[in-house]
Amino acid sequence: MFNLFGRTKQSRKARRSNPNTPKLAKRQLFLESLEDRRLLAADLSIVAFHVDGGAAVPAATFGGTVLNEGQVVTVDLQIDDQTTIGVFGEPLTVPAVASLTVSRLSGLPALVSSDTVLDTPPAVADPDISWNAGTGSLTIAAGFNDTASLLGAFQFTVVNDTVIEGVEQFQLNFSVDAANTISAPTSFNYDIQDDDVATISVHLTGGASALTVSGVELALGTQQIGFQLNGAFDRVLTGDIAVTLGSAVPVTGGLVPGEDYEVTVAGGFSAQLDGSGFLPASIVIQDDTVVEEDQSFTVNLQNLLLGGVALTAAELGAITSIEVATITIENDDSATITLRDKTTGNATSASVAEDGATTVVEWDISAPIELDAGTAAATFTHAGSGAFPATEAVTGNVGDNDYDFTSIGVTLAGGIAAGQVDAASFTTVTDSTVEQDETLDISGNTIPAELQAFVTAGDVSIVDDVTYTITNDDSATITLRDVTTGNATAATVAEDGATTVVEWDISAAIQLDAGTAAATFTHAGSGAFPATEAVT
Repeated sequence: MFNLFGRTKQSRKARRSNPNTPKLAKRQLFLESLEDRRLLAADLSIVAFHVDGGAAVPAATFGGTVLNEGQVVTVDLQIDDQTTIGVFGEPLTVPAVASLTVSRLSGLPALVSSDTVLDTPPAVADPDISWNAGTGSLTIAAGFNDTASLLGAFQFTVVNDTVIEGVEQFQLNFSVDAANTISAPTSFNYDIQDDDVATISVHLTGGASALTVSGVELALGTQQIGFQLNGAFDRVLTGDIAVTLGSAVPVTGGLVPGEDYEVTVAGGFSAQLDGSGFLPASIVIQDDTVVEEDQSFTVNLQNLLLGGVALTAAELGAITSIEVATITIENDDSATITLRDKTTGNATSASVAEDGATTVVEWDISAPIELDAGTAAATFTHAGSGAFPATEAVTGNVGDNDYDFTSIGVTLAGGIAAGQVDAASFTTVTDSTVEQDETLDISGNTIPAELQAFVTAGDVSIVDDVTYTITNDDSATITLRDVTTGNATAATVAEDGATTVVEWDISAAIQLDAGTAAATFTHAGSGAFPATEAVT
């Protein structure tokens, strides 16, 4: 029992004998009054949670539940006036103020933005219940009939933002005013599972996409290429712009033919908010005269860090795509390769003496040509030509073996610089044979496929085939003479039936065509007394 009047009777003697009697009486009165108030108070408890209006989840097992962004959580309370414990439907004897606070768990980073929003609860069919959205408190007035299920007492929404965040943990703490009590548990922990994604796109200064960029050297000029974050992170995302080698060759510092681009500003990437991060690299495309294939290189983002540390698998997975720029440099240069006589520079013909000298044929290259490192050498060949073809082979025929040919070859591995390079040579063979001025042609024999591709594309033209004339410098005398005496003018023979032979004495070999007819001879009586052959 408790004393409704707040007093306990004492004897007059006891009061007189104890000097503290007035103080004890006052303390006793206070304690009895407090006990009376507690018996009249209400007890609140958390009954259930509902996620997105679904079935109730028991409060006792809800701690640590994972919530997704955009979900709405409703909290049901139970309030029991303590007049008759466990009996519902009794009016509250004192008002009750229930409060909800949302806080981060200790040791975790501060919220980037509000992750939860307290909302006005669903309508409660009782005018005695009011909601203070600003303070997260719910006031239940005295006289409200307690109920076993005060539905929708509190409601909060997990904010559906677009910021990529790690798993965030927060705590709900429920409390009541000092005049009432609340049953445990009163604290509940939640994990917010992030569902946001982002992309990183590559752009030129001005915003145009740099996914693929192509053009001739002069038109490309300087490319300003950078990356942009499409989405948002809760921390700063950084990275390095890297140029990855393709078929194009970077400038190394020396004047090397075929170098294609130079990174003059490294640029970078630092982003947190949507649309940020563009710190472009400057890449200068070299305008040269080197004949090259269309060449390319890529620009990509490397060494991504979030808040200064490597991204987790989940954070990296939230970036659904990271674009890579492909820059193609189209060839706009051309070259002419001319096979020509090294001494005269004549690309069509030249004359040489039959004196045993060596003649060199060269390639004159008007502009450098870049070729693959595995490109084979160009080789050269020869052949007799014209009406009187010169011969290299020793055939045993008169006038053979006019020259000896050597294909020097032109090395093409990695390319060839502009200028002149020896291609082939031949040496005339000194003899005493009388011949026509004879000719031979020198031309390309094997042009490797890598160089031929430029010829087919029209980037390189080859002026081939030089004709050489070997000028004859020999002479011969043919003397018709008496074979016995060798006399080439006259001889005397007896009238004795003997045979006299007349011969040709040839001082030097004479080369003639295989179809040349035989020489024939004749006779006639002469002088004052001519001899006769005929029977007259």
